[in-house]
Amino acid sequence: MGQSVKAILQLILLGTAIAALCVWTAVDKPDTAVWAARVICPVVAIVIAGLLFRVSRRKETLPDPLAKVSNGYFERNGICFTTIFSVNGGFCWASVYVQNRYARLGTVRVLFRPGAKSFALRRLPVPAVDEEISCPGGALVVRRIPYPIEEKMRGQKVWFDVLATTKYPGGRGKLLRYREGLRVEGAIADKTRLGCSAALLLMGVLRRSTPASCTVTLPADVGEVPPGVAAQEEVLWEPDLPTGGFPVMAATPAKEMDK
Repeated sequence: MGQSVKAILQLILLGTAIAALCVWTAVDKPDTAVWAARVICPVVAIVIAGLLFRVSRRKETLPDPLAKVSNGYFERNGICFTTIFSVNGGFCWASVYVQNRYARLGTVRVLFRPGAKSFALRRLPVPAVDEEISCPGGALVVRRIPYPIEEKMRGQKVWFDVLATTKYPGGRGKLLRYREGLRVEGAIADKTRLGCSAALLLMGVLRRSTPASCTVTLPADVGEVPPGVAAQEEVLWEPDLPTGGFPVMAATPAKEMDK
């Protein structure tokens, strides 16, 4: 079950539960239509609640290696991800971990965008993490990016908006992993987002949304990124799907990525 379908079912469940409460408590002299609603609304609510409960209790058939990297992670339409900031070689790296819940190759654009200080319009003076990564079916991939930090921002807590856009060129295929991440909005430009909100407002629809976010404490004891340092990408884990989903733990050697 996709995140969009799940969100729609949750909305229907809430609506039918409220409707059931209203028709059973707010109507003194029910007619045939009210009695029909009194029966249908609870039945629909119970069926949807049972379906959602059953989906939430499905037993995993594959390990969850991303959970060993981070207890909580984000997701956009079948691809889970997180970003870890660490020090190696005397400077900071931003490691973007991506895990595919489906059997076919997927591509995700991950955007960790620095937020703004309270009552300020300008964003914090740290680079955004904006990477497009392809991930084989069921696999865990990491891309490590040199991340320069100004001296005044070292050791500081930084708030990032988290957005992503996912594509499956050949379709998603079979769902391999059931655990979902925290759902994020699409990584579209601010001007595009503002245009969509304005268009909906003209039609009488008020759109209000807040991107998912996280707070990160940047490393303090770091230096400048040396010139010529390139990003690295590595497949950390990949299931052996032709043999029925048994995991293969050997990692693919890292390779340099041209920026």
